[in-house]
Amino acid sequence: MEKDNKDATKRGKPDLSATGIVRLATERLTLFHTPGREAFASICVKDHRETYRVKSPVFEEWLSAMCYHQYGVAPSQNAIAAARSALAGDALFASVEKQVYVRVAGHDEAIYVDLANDSWESVKITGEGWEVVPHTPVRFWRPPGMQALQRPKKGDRFQPCAHF
Repeated sequence: MEKDNKDATKRGKPDLSATGIVRLATERLTLFHTPGREAFASICVKDHRETYRVKSPVFEEWLSAMCYHQYGVAPSQNAIAAARSALAGDALFASVEKQVYVRVAGHDEAIYVDLANDSWESVKITGEGWEVVPHTPVRFWRPPGMQALQRPKKGDRFQPCAHF
């Protein structure tokens, strides 16, 4: 079946069916679900990983953009909706379970703070100090409207607040 998809693309007829979109997407993402049974996808974008709910508008836009960049044609809304449902099912029933965090997470004696910037950087804080890291062992999800934090500079110290 994969050969048929490649042959169709070579003939100038991209497969923009839901099945074709799922095939194209699964080459570019990692699916998983949360303990609460929500479907998520991690996508490599440039030099970092981004995490999105499969049933979100931004993931739908990513699917459409992926097809457009691959084939120069936009898929139908029906094909995107069907592909999203198939991917969500795969995430829920055939993929691993992972916890997803918003802004702060703990892992292996470190605390990670998502800076929510365009590079998807985080601050890793340990007993020895802190550093800005491009990748984390945890998955962060950003709800709509989440604002970026200022990137800390060398010499900055993290201290508990004394006053409110």
